[in-house]
Amino acid sequence: MNPAADILWFEDEEMVLKSTIPLFKKNNLRVQGVQNPHNGLSILEKQDISLVLLDLRMPEMDGIKVIREIKSRKAEVPIVLLSAYIHDPEYKQRLDKKDIVDSIEKPIPMETAASFREIIRRIQRASNAYKAKHFEPFTIPFHDYLTMEPDHTQLLQKRAQAIHRQWIENQWRERKAKWMIVCDHTVIRASSTFDDYPVREELVEIGQTYGLIPFVFFVAPYNEESRWTPLRDEGDYYPTIQLNAATKNQSICIIADFDTGNMTSLFDLELLEKNKVVEIDYHFDFFHFNKHHDHEISYYVKKLLIELVDENNRKRVQNMPCYLVQNWGLSPFTEINPDRSGLVGRDVFKKFSIVVVLDGKHKRTKIYYD
Repeated sequence: MNPAADILWFEDEEMVLKSTIPLFKKNNLRVQGVQNPHNGLSILEKQDISLVLLDLRMPEMDGIKVIREIKSRKAEVPIVLLSAYIHDPEYKQRLDKKDIVDSIEKPIPMETAASFREIIRRIQRASNAYKAKHFEPFTIPFHDYLTMEPDHTQLLQKRAQAIHRQWIENQWRERKAKWMIVCDHTVIRASSTFDDYPVREELVEIGQTYGLIPFVFFVAPYNEESRWTPLRDEGDYYPTIQLNAATKNQSICIIADFDTGNMTSLFDLELLEKNKVVEIDYHFDFFHFNKHHDHEISYYVKKLLIELVDENNRKRVQNMPCYLVQNWGLSPFTEINPDRSGLVGRDVFKKFSIVVVLDGKHKRTKIYYD
């Protein structure tokens, strides 16, 4: 796949274009140079452009006039000045800083690789911010996605779900799937269980093969309970289960409320991140958002090592897919108990084959292995 150039560079010096565009290309910036501003404005109207690089001093139309033309045609396209005259008093007086997102002084610094990489990063960030907000998510090249920062990847994932929600839900129903990998409206793989949820290596291979983002869409946890109401009786308690949640190197003890109204277990993402139990890869850990009790909630699915110890001090560990909730403290899951950091669902019964005794007298949850 060879995507068209989406960065448009207004620059009247041919040698500057010829010497610099190949360097941009090596850094995965698809730049099209134009020496004639009128031709550039025509291209802007016909093509999907994510960013304009703009010289200020050009013979046929100076950069300030070009900015006005761009704002009258495609006002939202970001503009980065790339000029030797960004400090010139004449242009500074005529320039409205709200019309540009950045300015870079020519000549572009090439003294060190680090200085050039910083210029590339600034250009990529401005371009990616526009793509994440305005481009069709299924058409964005995979290597562009890899250069995006977390706020851009999250926005892009959210837009993909919102734009294609009906199609995604139809695919889930047809396949009876809990998750699926999608590239350009093609379902690459789907499954009815989270046990074979895709890992980073698989997604990288798919992205490199198709040249597009391998989106992962998964169903939100199904909450069967109605809205919780405050427990008014003094001394009333919500049943809890104590467990250890871990990955290979770190673990944390969590006292989670026991929720039979949920098939899946949910935990506080920030708590797990703070204790280095999980680390979110914002390119390959895809999140899902939905409404629950009029709140918008974002979830990630990650496999955790869950350890339960029964009353006879027997330990068992299961590698379980869990829903990790962003902004847990502001979610409806903490309405009845602000101190809870997790909800254990019925998946624990299925994975561990446990017998659970709710001891109301001593306010304890007792677990037994058969």
